[in-house]
Amino acid sequence: MEYVIGIDGGGSASTATLVALDGTVLALLRGGPGNYLLSGVEPVARVMAQLVAEGKILAEVEREIPRSICLALAGAGRPRAQRTVLDAVRERIPAQDILVTSDGVAALVSAFPGRSGVALIAGTGSLAMAVDERGGSARAGGWGHLLGDDGSGYDLGRRAVMAALAAQNGSGEETLLLPKLAAHIGLSSIDDVIDWVYGDRDAAVSRLASLAPLVFDAAGEGDRVSATILDQAGQALAHLVDSVIKQLRLDSVVVPLCPFGGLFRDSYALLERVIARTSVEIEIVPPRFSPSLGASLVALGRADVDLDADLLNRLDRSERAWRCRSPISGA
Repeated sequence: MEYVIGIDGGGSASTATLVALDGTVLALLRGGPGNYLLSGVEPVARVMAQLVAEGKILAEVEREIPRSICLALAGAGRPRAQRTVLDAVRERIPAQDILVTSDGVAALVSAFPGRSGVALIAGTGSLAMAVDERGGSARAGGWGHLLGDDGSGYDLGRRAVMAALAAQNGSGEETLLLPKLAAHIGLSSIDDVIDWVYGDRDAAVSRLASLAPLVFDAAGEGDRVSATILDQAGQALAHLVDSVIKQLRLDSVVVPLCPFGGLFRDSYALLERVIARTSVEIEIVPPRFSPSLGASLVALGRADVDLDADLLNRLDRSERAWRCRSPISGA
């Protein structure tokens, strides 16, 4: 059987989808993180190889070599980064063709196959990408936590810790984040959060990103400091959206916006702030497919498969059927 593989790799986890050339989903599975800037090239290459190997077993195609693999990974939006990851995975994954690209590409294709719109990702990191009716594309953000990722889970967690420390020493406003952080991390004193953050440099970004839900909880309880943090995040993400809209000159129409990532999954509080701060009218739309299936669509195209309406409909039905019996959620 001929098939392709699409993998959507984020800062916290990665999801793989194996798809036959006729549009039938053969397997759907989840693995470890896929951002090489955070985890390192070799660990990410191992995660990708493991997903491919386990997916082939699940799909019962162990002896078949995939026609094409699309690895849509956070942090891999630049050519140099793509070459670095590609060199590492080629040694581990047999395939006729392997493409390494940004996770934003998978999100964009999964949300808007054949039409224009904006995909906004806010998970561990942050990124906006847009496509127009002519197939032109634009991106903003996705520079990593040292140079950007404003409005991301990492950003919210970092600001939460800074606000709690400021409240502790009297230089900042009182905030519910102080007791919430201490209880969540299990610290006897909030000062110990410094060791918690810096004690494991490799895990610092993911640790801070894991604190983002506390900001939503505290804001929901009326905490002004947390509400301000969400306001700042909403403004930062709105700037990303406005940037890609301006690049493609989409500002003369109501712009479809598809949100992706953990920060939008469980609460509307951040998304409503983004909508209120963008410079154009926004219409929130759900993605047609999952990001990993978006990566599979890219791989199908590279395998010279015609992505017509019949194939997209078959993919849609097949993915829904898989989700009905698969334990994976949010993939």
